[in-house]
Amino acid sequence: MDFAGPHKVFSITENEDASGKAFMVHTISRTTQLVSARNGLKIHLLPLVSIYYLSGMKI
Repeated sequence: MDFAGPHKVFSITENEDASGKAFMVHTISRTTQLVSARNGLKIHLLPLVSIYYLSGMKI
């Protein structure tokens, strides 16, 4: 799954009236275990945001 491309696009998207960011972008995981992807890419997700905090957001 490509998460880096969509994250980049949505994190720099602004509202039509340039009043601020159009989206709050978060990458979430069930665990904080290291994820190994292709070509040696390793992703370590830190518990910065609780899944309970995100539960009220439109996902």
